[in-house]
Amino acid sequence: MIDFINSILKDRRATFVIGMVMLIGGLWLFVQNVYVSSPWHPAGINIGPFTFRSGVLVLPLLAALVWMFFKPKSKAAKVFACIGLALIVVYVVMSVNIKLSRVPILEWIGILLLIVIGGLFTWAGVSGKQLRIKK
Repeated sequence: MIDFINSILKDRRATFVIGMVMLIGGLWLFVQNVYVSSPWHPAGINIGPFTFRSGVLVLPLLAALVWMFFKPKSKAAKVFACIGLALIVVYVVMSVNIKLSRVPILEWIGILLLIVIGGLFTWAGVSGKQLRIKK
């Protein structure tokens, strides 16, 4: 049996396909057990002692876009725009609630094994590293 598995693992394409099937299957099972909700927070986001209203978070991006309109070659305007986008992304990520459903421990172990082993097989297929099971 181990020789059969090693013969499959020698083929990069087969290793990649098997890894992708396992990885996608494990991620699909994981996603089926996660609940995501995004409640509306009109108060805004708290960063340290400061509270930023949700509309105020758009101002740095708008200012950077106006700055880039008048001086298109300005690197500082592009950095400022990236900071503005990062603030918006942080606000969205911080406002999302993610909850895991109740699942038996053996099912979670199976899901995690599918994800980890599938990721390793996929990485081995892409990188050309040969996986081998020792006797």
